[in-house]
Amino acid sequence: MAYAQKPLNPPNHSLNAGPYLFRSYDHPEANPLDLLERNPGPADSIAIADVARATTAAPTYFDPIKLQNRKFGDGGFGTNNPAEELMHEVGQMHGSNRVIAMLLSIGTGQQEMSRFAAGRLSQLVADIKTALKLASDSERVHERMMAEKQYNQLPYHRFNVPFKDGLGKIKLDEFKPEVLKKIEAITLTYCDTIQAELEEVAKILIAHRRARAGTPTWEMVSTGVQYMCPISTCSSGKTRRPSADNLRKHLIKRHQFLDEPQEEKEKLNREVKNGKHHY
Repeated sequence: MAYAQKPLNPPNHSLNAGPYLFRSYDHPEANPLDLLERNPGPADSIAIADVARATTAAPTYFDPIKLQNRKFGDGGFGTNNPAEELMHEVGQMHGSNRVIAMLLSIGTGQQEMSRFAAGRLSQLVADIKTALKLASDSERVHERMMAEKQYNQLPYHRFNVPFKDGLGKIKLDEFKPEVLKKIEAITLTYCDTIQAELEEVAKILIAHRRARAGTPTWEMVSTGVQYMCPISTCSSGKTRRPSADNLRKHLIKRHQFLDEPQEEKEKLNREVKNGKHHY
């Protein structure tokens, strides 16, 4: 998630448009009146490197990045804890958030003030006010998620080092070796206190990973691989297909390939391999 500004038309327009979800899947508009439905539409075609740059453009540390006629900054400056946003996303896509097997939220240490509180002198007062609000907003989201867990049986977990342990006091640009060692020590000590919950979450994640690995679309989800018909005369040759199985069925139905005997099966498999693409 990143924080987007309105389209740059005219150039240098700076009004915030709100949180923006970069998706690897299509999200058809469910309700035009739903203020929590973020930029519905087809999957984004933006490179992962650019998405990473956009979602980590922390204000006062990095300038916003321009992508597809919009400027993007770190989503943490407008949605410091996106857990609630993701819960709503699942609810919009599936009609209910009860399909969630587990929602795992990982914090960077409880804070009294957001790490975005450094900046140029002319922005300092506004940045500090915003930073104080962001730090408290993050915890309020967690409290609401805990209420969902209690009353609606939401399978929710959050790992976040308590403020007293000091992780939340470390600024984003503190990367000296001694600071990194301190971060590691604080985090390991905290993990020792939540060992049982860590193991519970790990079991759920492993079971989910194994189940997904057995689905036809796992190759696309895990590595970005999709398939296109390699037959040059095919009218739908540019259509991206989510799995080898999907392309195999297309070749059999549209181009009369055979899955038997062995010689024909090998020919079919070669064409499926030729249709494999990394995106």
